[in-house]
Amino acid sequence: MTEKIGSVLVDFGNVIIAHWLTDITPENFDTIEYNLIPEVPDAFKSLKRLNEQYEGRLLVIYNATNVAEEKIRKWLLYHEFVTYTGIPLNKVVRSKTGRNKAEHIQLVQGVDYPGVVIDDRLEVLNHFIGKVPHLFLFRPQAEEVKLFNCADTLSCVRVVWTWSEIIESFRIS
Repeated sequence: MTEKIGSVLVDFGNVIIAHWLTDITPENFDTIEYNLIPEVPDAFKSLKRLNEQYEGRLLVIYNATNVAEEKIRKWLLYHEFVTYTGIPLNKVVRSKTGRNKAEHIQLVQGVDYPGVVIDDRLEVLNHFIGKVPHLFLFRPQAEEVKLFNCADTLSCVRVVWTWSEIIESFRIS
């Protein structure tokens, strides 16, 4: 896959920030030191390469509460996201349409419809099936897949477990 169709849409939780490497739960979310949650291994360098390959047409979009949004913004600053990825903070946005990120991206200036979507939820990718040529399901959770694998939509996405798998599929050196 070497063509650059549209833009790249990337989820935040469990794709960029590695919640699974911590003991974060809904019950302790308010008290946990969010900035100590690490990045997903190789996420920043991979995002930098994709952002360069797609000439800045990369959007990070997430679904979050107001409290989570504030923590995410602080995490991005603490981890020097812009410095390491080259992605400006105005390209990191909160979805106003919940998990249906397809509707929200049309509201973001300077980002065309994606040719690539990377998310950890099949529920989200289901909104892009038949519309986006390259869908990556990153480190899927079995229960979520079972719940949202309507009409065998799992067969329409590529399941990946690491960022290197994504980068290799683009043949980016």
